[in-house]
Amino acid sequence: MHALLALTLLAAPAAPTTDDPVLRALVDELGRAKTLKMDTVGAPYYASGSVTDISGFSVSASFGAVTHRGHPQETQVHVDTRVGAPDLDSSSFGDGMFSDMYGRPGGAPDEPDYDALRQALWLKLDTSYKGAIEALARKRAYLETHASADRPADFSAAPVTSVLLPRVKVSVDEERWTKAVKAASAVFRDAPGVQSGWAAFSARAINACFASTDPVQDRFGDTQVRFDVGASMQAADGMELEVSVIAVGRSESDLPKDAALLQATKEALTRLQALAKAPTLAEDYSGPVLFTGRAADTFFLRGIALPLSGAHPIVGVPHEGRLTDRLNKHITSPMLTLRDDPTQKTWKGKPLLGWYPVDDQGVKPVPLTLVSKGVLQTYFMSRAPTLKVAQSNGHARGSTATASNLFVEASEGKSRDALKKQLVQLAKEDDQDYGILVDELYEAGERGYDMGGESGNVSLPPPVVAYRVYPDGREELIRGATFKPFSFQSLKDIVAVGKEPTLLNTQAMGQPVSVVAPAVLVKHLELRKPSREFEKPPLIARPVVSEK
Repeated sequence: MHALLALTLLAAPAAPTTDDPVLRALVDELGRAKTLKMDTVGAPYYASGSVTDISGFSVSASFGAVTHRGHPQETQVHVDTRVGAPDLDSSSFGDGMFSDMYGRPGGAPDEPDYDALRQALWLKLDTSYKGAIEALARKRAYLETHASADRPADFSAAPVTSVLLPRVKVSVDEERWTKAVKAASAVFRDAPGVQSGWAAFSARAINACFASTDPVQDRFGDTQVRFDVGASMQAADGMELEVSVIAVGRSESDLPKDAALLQATKEALTRLQALAKAPTLAEDYSGPVLFTGRAADTFFLRGIALPLSGAHPIVGVPHEGRLTDRLNKHITSPMLTLRDDPTQKTWKGKPLLGWYPVDDQGVKPVPLTLVSKGVLQTYFMSRAPTLKVAQSNGHARGSTATASNLFVEASEGKSRDALKKQLVQLAKEDDQDYGILVDELYEAGERGYDMGGESGNVSLPPPVVAYRVYPDGREELIRGATFKPFSFQSLKDIVAVGKEPTLLNTQAMGQPVSVVAPAVLVKHLELRKPSREFEKPPLIARPVVSEK
């Protein structure tokens, strides 16, 4: 059976069905890659390549002055070669994984030149093949000296799909957005204490081409526009503080109007100034935490979705205590159901940027019910099987199988006021004078908070906006707290959820992800008080402020 699979995977690539020079270069060079051979190891049993070109417009400003404006163009070329056999190949080895499929971009022309692309692919495939041979040798040596019971195969057959969609383009009013970023960043110009104040706009058309020796050819694209505002300052004790405003969509019509963006920027400045005056936790906190708004989206993304990514074990890397080991068991409150659907492009008229028509291995994505009434039903799968789930469900994205459009659905939703009352009641039962409400966390992908945490634990990014909530309903802004890692057992401590879900378009595992989730109340989590010393603020005021 495995010999038949290998023959299938080595079938000659189909003749190009398009005049696209990028796809022609991919198909032709992958055909030559099948002739790669060294004395001790044969040709790759599977090879693939992708070429992604990104183009558009971007402009940024600082304190009201333009710092950059242009039309960036970038082409990323990645390849993957597998030597050995599907049962045991060169992938998934902690001491020697070698795949350039999602490695560093570079070496590619910024235009679809057939010969130049062939040159880049030729070099990358050669390097990837040599590295794969080394990885397979180390992997075999490791397995000779280490027990690896019930290890699944490294690769599985899958029904690949050719999707050839037209290339996308993005068009925006460049003058409008230049004025918008100048106006937004100028809000911080006369604000005392603000050390950086900037705004940026970008519009990108992202077109991806993929081919493999299955054979399969895919081409599709999507557009993304993004408006960012950010500012930073230091509190009197030197603590660095930041705030941001982020608006994301597929076209400029998805973004708020200029006046609304300007108002949101002014509100961000007010919030930053309030944070600078806010108290810190005097001692570590252990008790209930209420996540609202985008913080709730980030909680579910990092607490459940990312731990359900990359289920295939990596040889040489411990993987005990993983959430994926709990298949068909309760992992969270029975009031929760989580779905992931890459096929949806919008939610209530708003764009979902986690959409894609075919995954990064040429497999059509399948909508998933990950969790049903608290019970884990499945997890994200690529063509790397596990002992319990053998087939891909079309969620290979980047270097692993991961989330796309995550929907958190809950029964018995409560209002914000009802959640706050329950929060302070739980705090009282925990001998706390207050509960903690978190309205915003640093998003996944920001400041390096993109990893899924230690084995068996969840690591949440620090709060950006958090409050102490007292029994009389009063909310007191606090700063500087950080979450301690918590075990997956804490997911069962979810005791209440909100009525109204919030949409978050963000990045995780290097991929665009959308999350739709309600507020969530967790019975017991721990936060640390600030524990380090900070450099003092500048000794004299900013020039623009001091001279007025």
